[in-house]
Amino acid sequence: MSSATFLTNEAMWQTIAERIKSANRVDAAIAYFGQGGAKLLRLRKGHRLVVDMSPATVKAGTTDPREIEVLIGRGGEGFTRSNLHAKVVVADKALIAGSANVSKHSQSVLDEAGILTTDEAAVRRAREFIEPLCTEPVRPEYLGECKQLYRPPRVAEPKAAV
Repeated sequence: MSSATFLTNEAMWQTIAERIKSANRVDAAIAYFGQGGAKLLRLRKGHRLVVDMSPATVKAGTTDPREIEVLIGRGGEGFTRSNLHAKVVVADKALIAGSANVSKHSQSVLDEAGILTTDEAAVRRAREFIEPLCTEPVRPEYLGECKQLYRPPRVAEPKAAV
């Protein structure tokens, strides 16, 4: 029997971490992977991640190639896809889809939300969505170019409530 759970903020990040930790297979498509991303999404050997690591995104600081390098160093596969805007994680037989990109800013400042489901059709469809996005592997040469282009983001701190 499938289930669905609405997740927000810390509960969402905790659920993602728990699901990835115990998963044999993870496929994720998350547009922007910023500072601290490799700690939030501890992907490892056999796991795949698609991000937007285009030069413009790297120069803007929204995807940090150093974080992608950490994931690749753990044995995960990294792919880049310009114009990606999805935020989808499939861990074994569970799907989490929501608003969050992967970064310290997303985890600690922004209000994020998502849905966790074990619905077989939704999990299958999410994998079918991710599969054709895995066409441009992040190779060492491109990773080096992106690391030279990278500039940390200029993120304003949230304004205090009045």
